[in-house]
Amino acid sequence: MANRCDSIITVVGLQELPESFVKKLSRIMFEIDLDNLDPRVWGGESEDPKGCYENLVDQFRSGSGAEYCLLFVDEPYENFGITVPSFYVGTKWYPADEELTKASEAFPDLTFHISWDVEGSVGEAVIKNGTVRKGLSREASMDWERWGASNPV
Repeated sequence: MANRCDSIITVVGLQELPESFVKKLSRIMFEIDLDNLDPRVWGGESEDPKGCYENLVDQFRSGSGAEYCLLFVDEPYENFGITVPSFYVGTKWYPADEELTKASEAFPDLTFHISWDVEGSVGEAVIKNGTVRKGLSREASMDWERWGASNPV
């Protein structure tokens, strides 16, 4: 889909299981309760609200797509012997920058890294305690003022 922004969020310092943290992150970022999704909105009328998210997770893992603004546990980021949990989210046109900044305020001990791709424009940012610490974009049209960063790295 042309207007879809695919983002990967990695979380440095997370001390709990990603499967439980994704639910907290979803509530803060998008005000969505993953344990109680309305199946008529997210997955068809015949599904039980308690199992709706699990069905969507199965669809995501099989590669058949993901709904906007639903967070999923993704493959962990691994480098130099360090493993960091990662989450996938698809949004419309822009990365979930404002939502992730809000979440970083709720979890001040964690550092969030987001990388995104939308229509060939790619970028990344590091966010901690409500502040964008570093940002990088490979497209000159990126609106850095949206990120509150005047000096892209």
